[in-house]
Amino acid sequence: PKPQNPDRMTLNNKMSDDFVKRHMMFTDTLDLSVQQPKLRLCRNLALLFMFRFLTQLTSVHYMYHADENWQSLEVAYDLVYGKRSPLPGPSVDIVLSWEWNPIYAIRSHLYPFWLALPSFLLRAVSCDYNFLVVNSMYFMHCVLWALGDWYLFRICEIIANKHVAIMATVYALTSETIIRYCSHTAANGVEGSFAIVAL
Repeated sequence: PKPQNPDRMTLNNKMSDDFVKRHMMFTDTLDLSVQQPKLRLCRNLALLFMFRFLTQLTSVHYMYHADENWQSLEVAYDLVYGKRSPLPGPSVDIVLSWEWNPIYAIRSHLYPFWLALPSFLLRAVSCDYNFLVVNSMYFMHCVLWALGDWYLFRICEIIANKHVAIMATVYALTSETIIRYCSHTAANGVEGSFAIVAL
């Protein structure tokens, strides 16, 4: 095959840039490339996180599967308020599913511990109101979810180009399936984010 003319490739990229800027809103906000100025990247990542957190708060009030509680929230609550809690004060007797029984121990406490980190602090300073405890766990979940989105952008940018990465980010942000299953705190959404980061 005949190699393409570099001038023509530059022209095609410029035309593609113009097309994307003209027909796609928020392309500067959805640009998560590490080649841009650090301040803009931090702003865009913060906006991505805020969008995910807002999505989280508006979509988690409908339970799709029991695992979103039994794989994460109940276990995190047990780490903070149950008999395993290292903090002084009264403990709550929490019944966990068989997966968390020390005899079987087929699940790791790493993800529930991550979710419980702010709750430990809230309990230590006696500011552990229900609203703050629950939403702090969702906040920590969104940190991992947004990390997965950022790495999705990065892998698409490496494989294809920035425009494909922006389109993949648009799809990830607006896909009903992704919002339905990844916004809930079942371990599957977090495993998916970590698989993208590992790639």
